[in-house]
Amino acid sequence: MVRANIMALFDKKRKPAEVLKAAEWVFGLPETAFTFERCCQALGARKDVLRLRIHYEFWRTWYVLPIEFPFLIEPLPAIVADEIYMLAGDEGIDLARAAWMKPGIRAVELLQVASGQEKAPDSYIRALEVLGNKYFLSQQGDYWYLTGRNPIVRSHDLENSAYRRSIHNVSWSKMF
Repeated sequence: MVRANIMALFDKKRKPAEVLKAAEWVFGLPETAFTFERCCQALGARKDVLRLRIHYEFWRTWYVLPIEFPFLIEPLPAIVADEIYMLAGDEGIDLARAAWMKPGIRAVELLQVASGQEKAPDSYIRALEVLGNKYFLSQQGDYWYLTGRNPIVRSHDLENSAYRRSIHNVSWSKMF
């Protein structure tokens, strides 16, 4: 059930209504007997890590959700929320929430939604830079995603560093 719904999110042949139904099951709070959370518990999977991995895959495949999730969604994963707050404060949390609600959100919209203003204050721009530099938010073109930690971008940044030998041995899920 978990695999089928995740695969439906990336299936370009599916109708938009089916993709939204799968997204609601994975990210939302549907009132069904078999919820994403219960399935993760049964499988011994960490729901927050799995959800972040899906956002990471959205970034990898340059998947842009055309609208904000139109249903009640699980809050920002605690597994990254505290660290984001420590790095970028309330502005960072606002940015992360906006990217969590709409994977592939454009930069201007991200700043507007997060700040609640037409022109975002400089503190939001600085927070976006910090979260991008620390790999919590990742960019594809003008589209932003909450990726948690991004080993691909990190490996590009570390290519010329002293840690070069170990960059290809990174397990995404062990970063959490």
